[in-house]
Amino acid sequence: MKKTIFYLITLLLSTALQAQSLEHYLNLALSNNPQLQALNMRYEIAEEKINQAATVPRATFGAGYFASEPETRTGPQRFKLSVSQMLPWFGTLKARQNYARSIVETEGLDRLIVERQLSLSLAQSYYRLYGYQQKKRIIETAIELFKSYEALALRAVENGSASVVNVLQLQIEQNKLSEEFLKIQELEKAEEVAFSNLLSDDSFEGIQFREMLEIPLEDLIHEQNRLAVNPEILKYDKLFAAVQQSEIVNQKEAQPSLGLGLDYIAVQQRSDVLLNENGKDILMPMLKLSVPIFKSKHSSVAQQLELRQRELNYEKNHRLNLLENKLAQAIAMQNQAQISFKSQDANSTQTQKMKEVVLSNFESDRQKLTEVIAMERLYLQFEFKKIEAVVQFYSQTALINYLIL
Repeated sequence: MKKTIFYLITLLLSTALQAQSLEHYLNLALSNNPQLQALNMRYEIAEEKINQAATVPRATFGAGYFASEPETRTGPQRFKLSVSQMLPWFGTLKARQNYARSIVETEGLDRLIVERQLSLSLAQSYYRLYGYQQKKRIIETAIELFKSYEALALRAVENGSASVVNVLQLQIEQNKLSEEFLKIQELEKAEEVAFSNLLSDDSFEGIQFREMLEIPLEDLIHEQNRLAVNPEILKYDKLFAAVQQSEIVNQKEAQPSLGLGLDYIAVQQRSDVLLNENGKDILMPMLKLSVPIFKSKHSSVAQQLELRQRELNYEKNHRLNLLENKLAQAIAMQNQAQISFKSQDANSTQTQKMKEVVLSNFESDRQKLTEVIAMERLYLQFEFKKIEAVVQFYSQTALINYLIL
C-alpha cells in the first residue's frame, strides 16, 4: 500500500493542466481577495495595539489661584501648580503587551484559515469547470458521430435501403445532445462567475483545459491525527492562551497603583517683617498609592475568564468532532470516486467494443439504428460518470488537504 501525499497530488494536477495552472489562480486570489485584505488590516491593527498596551495613564496637570490668600509665616500664598503621574503595578505593562501579542497570533490564524478556505473553494470550483468542459467535449464528439450516422442514413434513403424515419431519429438525438450541451454551458457560465469572484479579477475570461485528468489507482493513506494541527483547532489553543494572558492582566490590575507628583505654591513676600525666607515659594514632591479596596470587579472578571476557558475547551472538542466527520466523509467520497472511475472506465471500454460490433452490423442492416443510438447513449453515460468521478476525487482531495495539511 503506497502512501500518497495529497499536497503533491494537487501540485501535479496544476502541472498537468499546463494551460492555466491552479497554483497561478491560487496566488492571484490570495493577493486580490478583499476579505483577506480586510484581515490584513485587522492584523496590523492588532500589532499596533501592542504599542498601545505599553502606554501609561495620562499625566495630570493642575493650576489654582487662591481667591482668599492663606497667610503663612513667610507670606501669603498666591497660586498653586501641580503635576502628577500614576504608574501601574510592576509587570502590568508587560502583561498587557503579552495579551496584545496573543491577540495578534489569533488574528494571524484567522487570516490563515480564510486563506485555506479560499484555496479550497477556488480548487473545487476549478475542478467543476474542468468537469463541465470535459462533458461539453464529449457531447461535441457525440454530435459529430451522429452527424456522420445521419450522412450514412441519408445516402441509404437515397438508395432506398433506409427510411426517412432513421434520419429523423438521428436528428432528434442530435437535438437532445445540443440541449444537454447548452444546459451544461449555462452551468459553466455560472461557475465562471463564481470563480471570477473568488479571484476578485474582472479580467478573468475563462479557462481552457488541454489535458485530461486521471485518478491514481493505488490505495491512499491519510494521517487523520493531523487534524489536531488544523488552524481551526489551533485557533482555540491561541484563544485559550489569550484568556490566560488576560487573567494575568486582571491580577496585575488588582494590585495598587503608584503615583508620583509635584506641587508648586507661589508665596508673596511680607512687607511688615524681615525674614530670611520671606516670600520663599513651596515645592512639595508627592508619592501616591491607589489601592483597590473593593475587588469584586476583579473577582468577577477572574470568574468570567475561567468560564471562558471552559467554553473554549468545549468549542474545541465540538469543532474537532465536526472536522473528523468532514474528513471521514471526504475520504469515503474520495474512495467512492476511485471505485466509480474504475468501474465506469471498464464499462466504457466494454461499451466501445459493443459499439464496434453494432456499427459493423449497422453497415449491412439499417434496422440496427436503434441499437447504435442506444450504444452511443450508454457510452456517453459512462463517460459522464467517469468525469464526475474525477471531479469528485480531486474536489475531495482538496478538502482533505484543507483538513490535514
